[in-house]
Amino acid sequence: MEISQPVYLQYDHNKTWASIDFSLEKRFINSQFYDIFLELLMPLSDINISIGNFMIKIELFSNSKMLITSSRSAILKFSSSLLRKLRVLIAFPMLLLGMAKEEERLVIPLIEGFKYSKGHETMLKSVNITLSYAVQVYSSKLVFAARLRGIRYIIYYYPIFSFIIFISFFWVAELLFIIIICLIKAKTLQRFFQQLFYGNKFDFSHSYESFSKKNIHLSKQNEFSENKGSDSDNSSTLSFYSTSSINKISSENSLTTSSDFSSLKDNLNERSGKISHN
Repeated sequence: MEISQPVYLQYDHNKTWASIDFSLEKRFINSQFYDIFLELLMPLSDINISIGNFMIKIELFSNSKMLITSSRSAILKFSSSLLRKLRVLIAFPMLLLGMAKEEERLVIPLIEGFKYSKGHETMLKSVNITLSYAVQVYSSKLVFAARLRGIRYIIYYYPIFSFIIFISFFWVAELLFIIIICLIKAKTLQRFFQQLFYGNKFDFSHSYESFSKKNIHLSKQNEFSENKGSDSDNSSTLSFYSTSSINKISSENSLTTSSDFSSLKDNLNERSGKISHN
């Protein structure tokens, strides 16, 4: 984010200077740090090349006092006369058609980290610029470049990357939101159809559990009935065998009793015969 103002240099006999009014500038952000640059578009003339280094002084003023001042040096990039002639020779067609110019753009950093404040005594109102030599200039401007940090820095200097990242983030967030809403709606519809068709007598969430319990209960009943049937068969078989045993024992006892009675009768007859004989 940059704020720029054109600089109109005044060429007096003693100095070259300019004054820029910032009293109506509304684009400054309170408590924001700015780096201040001066851009000079200078022709590659013999005068500018012969001047060499020159000084640039900047002064920032509020309504009542000077806020900050700084001085920096500047110089055109060096190139030998032979190299300049070769460049002119190569670029001669473009220079002839006006598609190229013999000029150089200088960007001179003057102040780093200037904090703008909207206080009555600290608000920026005007800027004075002074050059040590009467250099030849096509145009010039003063630039306030904001020192951005964090997300603002990424968005400003990497707009395409920021676009891709933030669009992906919002897309994922929207998708998660839709999934949550669908889950909530599904539970609501489940309860609605439950009350519509079954009232409060049936609960879909416990249907499987109740069905499983019912199957377990039926299997236990079948197992109990099977065990009971087997027990009854065993008891009938046991009663049959016990009855047979009792009958057998009774018959044996009856036979034993009859044989004993006949033997006793024979003994009595023998004794009665003996008595009568005597």
